[in-house]
Amino acid sequence: MRDEAKSPKDSVALFITSSPFDILPVYSVDKEVFLSAQNKDLANISEIYQSIVCHYIESHPSDSIQTEYCVEDT
Repeated sequence: MRDEAKSPKDSVALFITSSPFDILPVYSVDKEVFLSAQNKDLANISEIYQSIVCHYIESHPSDSIQTEYCVEDT
């Protein structure tokens, strides 16, 4: 098991995606541990994905969609 990234190979990030979960980092597969939640590239992908979803929600208003999803942190 890997406890911390020691080489470029160790910085591999895994994720799954679906509508209700957006982008979800994967911690382990079998006994192999990944530092996906700390991966900066995966964090950027997640931010871009959320931005795309917010743009879609804002451009397709509907009473059934919760607009709180796109509230910016202040």
